Amino acid sequence: MPSVAGLYAEGRTWKRKGAFDLGLASRPISALATIGGAVLVYVGIQPPNEKVLYLPLGLGALLALFWFAFGERKRFVGPPKAS
Repeated sequence: MPSVAGLYAEGRTWKRKGAFDLGLASRPISALATIGGAVLVYVGIQPPNEKVLYLPLGLGALLALFWFAFGERKRFVGPPKAS
């Protein structure tokens, strides 16, 4: 998930990078990491482990419920900005 967030944020909200900067290679590496993670999840839920699919789906639903039910989306203002 951090790779996906970084992929979307780079160039939009991330204007200045930290000490670990991959330069032009950061977007392709982030895309490869995202695809690799998706492949690992896909392989992990193949038979005879298809019952495992309910765990990430249930956890995702539970997290979404807490996010919307308890108003965290309104209270979370984002990471602190360096001055």
